[in-house]
Amino acid sequence: MKKIFLFALIFPLMFASCENSGEMSDDELIEAIINAENKISVTKNDLPKSAIASLGFKMPNDIIRFADLAPELGYEIEMKSWDFFDFELDY
Repeated sequence: MKKIFLFALIFPLMFASCENSGEMSDDELIEAIINAENKISVTKNDLPKSAIASLGFKMPNDIIRFADLAPELGYEIEMKSWDFFDFELDY
């Protein structure tokens, strides 16, 4: 019984002590990039090849409209779909 009681006290402390509050969550990082005032406009050639490959795989019908770099935070990339240019013609 003492072991269960001791385990019940120590177990929550292990998880609370492992929490790292120094890093931003994804939502906080996205907001920080969007609101950054010192963004630098970059071309598609300046983007990391891994990012371009990932975007090409996940969004094959989209093109990069523009890209900005927020130093020390990351990139903001606006995409445009090729589906926008599709027209339906009724005969």
